Amino acid sequence: MTGTLVKRTVEAKNIESFHFSLDKSMRYSAGQFAEITLPHTNSDKRGQKRWFTLSSSPTEDTISITTKFAEKDGSSFKKTLLTLTVGDQIHISDAMGDFVLPKDEATPLVFIAGGIGITPMRSMCRFITDHKMKRNITTYYAVNAMEDTAFSDLLKDVTSLRMIPKEAPSGWQGPDRITGELAAKDQPDNAQYFIAGPDGMVKGITDQLKEAGVLQKNIVTDYFPGY
Repeated sequence: MTGTLVKRTVEAKNIESFHFSLDKSMRYSAGQFAEITLPHTNSDKRGQKRWFTLSSSPTEDTISITTKFAEKDGSSFKKTLLTLTVGDQIHISDAMGDFVLPKDEATPLVFIAGGIGITPMRSMCRFITDHKMKRNITTYYAVNAMEDTAFSDLLKDVTSLRMIPKEAPSGWQGPDRITGELAAKDQPDNAQYFIAGPDGMVKGITDQLKEAGVLQKNIVTDYFPGY
């Protein structure tokens, strides 16, 4: 289907959201992803297609993606994305993926995000807010620095947010890194863990959660390669 850009919003340092109207309706669940095709000349070896988690919620009028841009040497896809203006068009596939909220609203949730991996959690939190749900959610959000934080206001409204900046400000009292042991501490056996971020982080925390006694069936992952 065709998406037409209706606006762009800056979320944090080098992080921006692109909001599209669609030429036909898309049914999707909060946290799912879609393939974006962005035709451009002189594309590099990574090509003209990318998978993006939808940062929008199905309750919103537009479809949005949120991405981080490299300060230099970005891909041809990202460079072209940066040039888009209102009215420009892209192609968006149907949404897919199982990184979605459990149906049982009583299930405790633990969100673990590294950098731009926060996007599916933003989708879920907006969905929860719009439906006025009451869910028990703890969020661990790792960033390089506090200025890299996106969607923190929404996260604070919906979840118990714990920031983990690599470059912590003076006097920082919070945790200095995310571990499976930290995330699983004081959580009930039926808690559902959602981990999204760079490959190494996702795999490492998944392994640590298992070592802490969390069952594989209670762990859902979403990998963000190339960030």
